[in-house]
Amino acid sequence: MGIAVVAAALLAACGGQAAAPGGGGMSTAASTWDEVLKKASEEGTVSLYSALLPEVNKELETRFEKTYPDIDLKITRIVGPEVSAKLDAELKSGSLGADIVNHVNYEWAKTKADEGLFAEPVGPNGAGPEWKGTPYLIDGVLQTSALTALGIAWNTEKVTDPPATYEGLADPKYGGGQLGLVDNLAAPMADLYAWLEDTYGADYLTKLAALKPKFYPSAVPLQEALLSGEISIALWGANSTVKPIKASGGPIDWLMPDPGWAPMNLGYMFKESNNPNAAQVLFDFMASAEGQESLAKDNLSVLPNVAGAVEAPKELTLLDLTRATKPGWLGSAQSEWKQTFGR
Repeated sequence: MGIAVVAAALLAACGGQAAAPGGGGMSTAASTWDEVLKKASEEGTVSLYSALLPEVNKELETRFEKTYPDIDLKITRIVGPEVSAKLDAELKSGSLGADIVNHVNYEWAKTKADEGLFAEPVGPNGAGPEWKGTPYLIDGVLQTSALTALGIAWNTEKVTDPPATYEGLADPKYGGGQLGLVDNLAAPMADLYAWLEDTYGADYLTKLAALKPKFYPSAVPLQEALLSGEISIALWGANSTVKPIKASGGPIDWLMPDPGWAPMNLGYMFKESNNPNAAQVLFDFMASAEGQESLAKDNLSVLPNVAGAVEAPKELTLLDLTRATKPGWLGSAQSEWKQTFGR
């Protein structure tokens, strides 16, 4: 049990290698659900590489292990594009550290799906009518299991009248380093910035750059800067982390603008892994109503009427997977973004 946080620098220093859990050889899952459940209990563990926020990972772990007490869910949090290099190294060495992945490495995942590397779900939820044959189970193997409720967050002691749309963030009153942005480190950030230009005009990012914003690698340090008063308002505020701090009296609040944008995490499991049956069980759990209550708590869900999920804005655009997986697009988009912001 427990969640390990793996920093990008640590992954690079370690060369992206991971030992196979339990030292066992890789195998494939059983073909029937009853047999999958039996063998999953015998495996007794499942390893997940996740880019989800720490609070979401913890909720998923708690609920899954309560439902399947014979299976220990081990989550390694990896934020950033290094997960693809790590998985490539593990596949090459034949020692996969993950049985299942939930991440935003879209181009890598789509390429490997096309190569037939991933297993199709066999469970009643993951292969059920709410997923199979829908846009939310891409190529029959990539599960759109998590939609992050992102929007505008602000320090309530510094901002009393926050903008209702992203367009309002370009107001000069948020200049002089008051605005916080996330660095363009991965496809979700790149697609958000591209969507903002599509929605508010080609000069929108130039307007933001003129405000001399401060930059952070992810939502967590961005939120810490808001709480400390280092910045006043932020793009890429995550409701799932803001809400509990607000409830405890912290000077922070959040809204999801309309129109809004949301990134998806893709869940996928390998045909051959150390615990392929336990991976099937976890994949199925993430597709269930209970699993979505874990993943979508204070977030968005592709399933209807999920308890605790945020109500989506009337106009919501999901990350453009076609754009995000186009060869060469990410590097080009990041280069243009760096030029705009002088990074």
